[in-house]
Amino acid sequence: MRYPDYIFKVLGTVAILMAASACVKSDIEYETNGGEISIAPVTSVVAKSVPGPVAGSDYPQLETMGIIAFHNQSSGAGPWEDDNASLYIDKGEFGFVEQYSAWGGVTSRFVDNEKVTERNPYEWPSQGSLIFAGFSPYYRFEHTHPNQMICLKDYVSFDLPSRTLSLNYTVGQYVPMTSEQMENNDEYVNISQSDLMFFMPQVADGKYIGVNRVNIYPAHFQHALSLVEFTVRAEDAATEGRLDIDRITLEEVYHTGKFTATVNDDGTVTAGWSALEGQEDVNIFGDDDAASSGLHLDMAPRTVAQLLILPGSTHRIKVVCHVYIQGKMYEQTYIIRPEEVGISNWEMGKRYVYNLVLGLNKITFSPEAYEWDNSYGGGIASHQTNDNQ
Repeated sequence: MRYPDYIFKVLGTVAILMAASACVKSDIEYETNGGEISIAPVTSVVAKSVPGPVAGSDYPQLETMGIIAFHNQSSGAGPWEDDNASLYIDKGEFGFVEQYSAWGGVTSRFVDNEKVTERNPYEWPSQGSLIFAGFSPYYRFEHTHPNQMICLKDYVSFDLPSRTLSLNYTVGQYVPMTSEQMENNDEYVNISQSDLMFFMPQVADGKYIGVNRVNIYPAHFQHALSLVEFTVRAEDAATEGRLDIDRITLEEVYHTGKFTATVNDDGTVTAGWSALEGQEDVNIFGDDDAASSGLHLDMAPRTVAQLLILPGSTHRIKVVCHVYIQGKMYEQTYIIRPEEVGISNWEMGKRYVYNLVLGLNKITFSPEAYEWDNSYGGGIASHQTNDNQ
């Protein structure tokens, strides 16, 4: 099966991919070919778009996931008896199989910048049950080369006795938009970033729950990253045409960290990040070395950026703009501190909308926080500054 080259063509097709994605529910059974292992992401957890952040509740058919499966050797004597349990699937790649409307074993390779995916099915064992864990995406973008793909399985491990998934991860490089792109696009999804997700084994009373041969296994994916979205607009009609944004900078963003998730005795999951490294300033628009042509604002809110962020401490935002008053141009720089309005940390699985409303001599910052599987959420108080810094 040959898929379109989503690395270079996704900007024009990402909305189509989301709309065409399969919505596979865990209470629907599909016939499998001779006991083939099939995976379905449940719709109770919002899945992801590729590349880019979460959108809707569908898992896109062009994405592939990594699957880990162990033979279940647990008994009533304890949570796990054999630390050397046999590994049945070693981070195998699973992709959408149209015949079954589910995800099954595949093998992907890249030929002339085109992703080619072929069937590589995994069969259920003839006896016994399996323990499943998984991660997505199977490939991620290289941080310093936004069009280069890296196989994520080389950075993933799962420790069976401690029920812990570990992953060394680097988010994709954020590529600033040009003024022309910003003027011609209502919304921008960065092509070099992909949402990181995971699902964990089922555990009850401190013991793994093995899965016998079933037609389809429901994978309850969870989000490992945070999403920060910027929207901008002019304050009023008097501001339109008299104010340009030259640059928005999110300062000191971490790009690399270690993610771990552990299943507790009661089946809940404890997850988090450590060893955060690689702090860099992310320029949402423009750069530090050259003046931009400016983004002209109107009163209609416009999404100008969506960034996937490693959860942790929030960072300052710097907004540089030009204001035209009585035929003269004035440069203004505003410093915004999200912690002043209650966002001192980005949490896993949350989407933060940073609303910026600019006037001739002020900027209002009004953030909102949402769960990614909820289209509605609670707003957070606005913060206004008139300080030129």
